[in-house]
Amino acid sequence: NSDYGIESWSDNMFGSPHGFIIHWIVISKNIKKVTEVIDVKNWRDKWNIQVKGCSMYKVVKNIKALKFHMKAISWSYGNLREKVIEWKEKLQTVSNEDVEIMVRSMSDEEVKDALFDICDNKAPGPDGYTAKFHKKAWSIVGNDVCNAVKEFFRLGRMFSEINATLITLVPKSSTPQKVSDYRPISCCNVLYKIVSKILTNKIKHALCELANPSQSAFIPGR
Repeated sequence: NSDYGIESWSDNMFGSPHGFIIHWIVISKNIKKVTEVIDVKNWRDKWNIQVKGCSMYKVVKNIKALKFHMKAISWSYGNLREKVIEWKEKLQTVSNEDVEIMVRSMSDEEVKDALFDICDNKAPGPDGYTAKFHKKAWSIVGNDVCNAVKEFFRLGRMFSEINATLITLVPKSSTPQKVSDYRPISCCNVLYKIVSKILTNKIKHALCELANPSQSAFIPGR
């Protein structure tokens, strides 16, 4: 009968009632996409009408004016290489005496002075040793510490174990309640601190010549 024929045709076309539903869902999505394309075309047509009118004329006029100013800027600052060379000649340079101080070989006494200039109870780094330990055991570890520091200045690189740092949160008050009540500090190894202090001592004499007189931060006597 006709009902059976329609059912057979539906099974052949869509496989099952579920297939029929899925088929029409796909068709409806395609129709929606076509509608969107038509809407885009209508929008473009309207935009083209605006473009060819007074609004687009004003836009083009502004762009031309901007282009003129951009050319002027490019002409004024176009040859940057010569300007960089000119500015370099005006920069302050380090004197030969300061260069000699910064590049000369490290002595054991300088390493020891840098160590003993560090506070005893500063927070230890990942290795767990404080500056006080190195000071008390200097007769035992002093030679190794000096060799390690000299090795850094000779090769220009530091072992990752020495360069390791612990980021630790320190409470700002006695009763911290939230994250903002803490501040982070970097806990470095003592060898790293020694190298940092030696570098600071080497360059602090040259800072007076390089820094502008109006700058006073980290410059002795200002």
